[in-house]
Amino acid sequence: MATRSRLLTAAAISALCLGGLGADPQGASASLPDSFSSLAGRWSGNGTVKPATGPAERFNCVVTYIPQGSSTRLRQNLRCKSDNYKLDAATHLELRGDKVVGRWQDNIYTGLNGTVSGTVKDGGFDVVLSGRFFTAKMTVVGSGCRQSVTVTPARADYIRQVSASLRKC
Repeated sequence: MATRSRLLTAAAISALCLGGLGADPQGASASLPDSFSSLAGRWSGNGTVKPATGPAERFNCVVTYIPQGSSTRLRQNLRCKSDNYKLDAATHLELRGDKVVGRWQDNIYTGLNGTVSGTVKDGGFDVVLSGRFFTAKMTVVGSGCRQSVTVTPARADYIRQVSASLRKC
């Protein structure tokens, strides 16, 4: 059980750190972006994991976005940790019009990976994160140098919600 709980928490934190589409470095509320250029660089911040039972736990994250040959393809590296959890994951994302697609994998827990699919919205996006052990809805809202991300797993057996605030500037 503890291993499955840690896997699901790692997946939720990984999902959380996928956030950022729609964050505009100039400070304006973004509309449908046609590129990932506003994400490039290093983002950091704090978040909270709310388990199914027990107290919430805070964590810290550093997320680096690296353009991949075009402004519509992006690689994301993320590292998050708290007293009880550690995450090191990589994500590959692509914009296709108003759609976001991609895949993610955890670099610590082999076999923890999945797909990303969703829609870009004004000022952010809504996506579904799917994997063998995990399915969740993620909502991202951003403007300027800040973004707010909330991940809600389809099943709250181990985690009810993960949320974070990330900054780039």
